[in-house]
Amino acid sequence: MLITGATVTVGLTAVALRQLDYERIPQAAVLAAAFFVASLVSVPVGPSSVHLLLNGLMGLLLGWAAVPALLVALLLQAVFFGYGGVAVLGVNTMNVAVPALLCAALLRPLLRSSSERLFWVGAAAGALLMIEVDGPADCIDRSAATVGSAARVAGLLELHSATDAAEVAQLWKARKALSPALRKVAPKKINEDVVVPVSHIPVFMDRLQDLGQAHGITIVNFGHAGNGNIHVNLLVNPDHPQELARAETCLSAVFDLVLELRGTLSGEHGVGLEKRAFVAREIPPDTLALMHALKRQFDPNGILNPGKALPGP
Repeated sequence: MLITGATVTVGLTAVALRQLDYERIPQAAVLAAAFFVASLVSVPVGPSSVHLLLNGLMGLLLGWAAVPALLVALLLQAVFFGYGGVAVLGVNTMNVAVPALLCAALLRPLLRSSSERLFWVGAAAGALLMIEVDGPADCIDRSAATVGSAARVAGLLELHSATDAAEVAQLWKARKALSPALRKVAPKKINEDVVVPVSHIPVFMDRLQDLGQAHGITIVNFGHAGNGNIHVNLLVNPDHPQELARAETCLSAVFDLVLELRGTLSGEHGVGLEKRAFVAREIPPDTLALMHALKRQFDPNGILNPGKALPGP
């Protein structure tokens, strides 16, 4: 029984950790603590239907993070309180982890896909444009109808108008989830922040796709269409030297394209260190000299943000 318990515990934990959404770790830690505290009031983990239901509910709410959290709580209970001893750890593990595991693996994705189906974007879609209108209550519907009419052009696949606060929140949730989702695909992705005139956005998008294909780099873009501020994401693994070299060449070409379209290299994130080498492409030498002179006037000792933003004089 001891070997069985250890095997089941290690196996389920390994499966859970491979699928774990690490943003859920804080909730999982709170859950493990709460589960352990429950043992202080003599609520042991057992095969009762109530505990099976609660464990499944935890899996439904927290996903895969519930499994290692529940197992940690179970181990703490076994160490500090016994509850049958280590010999029955296998049985307790099954009672704790299996309901959570099944709900995390099967029911939770099913419910999530059902709730998000309204805003599912098909494979044929090349872009998703979100437009929000505001103003006096009497004008909102008319403004939305006007915007919708303008959007009905060749190439439109689907037009959907959010009808209540819940649908609006769902759309914004999808938008805010994009960057974290890309980091799961490429944790060390290159994320740049550029601006082009709004009228040049279509050309910019098309040529970014061409640059990605030419350099063998996947490029995903999102941003603020109303002011031309686009976050260009190069999904690259910097641990692969050849891929990183292609990405750096591609990024240089992206900056050249931005300037060709009369844009600017930074919209809202600033220059910092990464873009410093490219600033001289946009700002002429005499203007850079003036900037350096102004900085020396207010920072003669060079102690304010040393070495950042401006290339060397």
